[in-house]
Amino acid sequence: MVNNWRILTFKTEVNMDKEHLKSVIVDQKELIDTHITSETIIEREGLNQCFKLIAQPNVLLISGLRRAGKSFFSHILVKNENYAYANFDDERLIGFKAEKLNTLLEVFYELYGDVTYLLYDEIQNIPGWELFINSSFAHISYK
Repeated sequence: MVNNWRILTFKTEVNMDKEHLKSVIVDQKELIDTHITSETIIEREGLNQCFKLIAQPNVLLISGLRRAGKSFFSHILVKNENYAYANFDDERLIGFKAEKLNTLLEVFYELYGDVTYLLYDEIQNIPGWELFINSSFAHISYK
């Protein structure tokens, strides 16, 4: 007797339309703003060096141990500027694809107008993110 096995795979399409992204981004920004204003922030070394690095168009990668304060450091670094923020360590963004990063950028501009800085937290969760960052940086660097 021959067994006829059928393997079924389910492709889940995650709704990543602009309205969904706007909702997630606004929630995330409110959450981080609440944390920054309500928690005691430890002054971090390296802020002055980073200020110099972001004075000109630049891509700055802040790396370190998990839960070491990289996100807070980033927000403190740009707190006096108009900036946009996305945290890809959010279950509402599971399945987000690099191809949608331009849509996310459009959402940032719709929500915040001209932003000076873009903060992408846990962007390594998005395969192919490097290509988007490289092409975006090349576009702004040569204007």
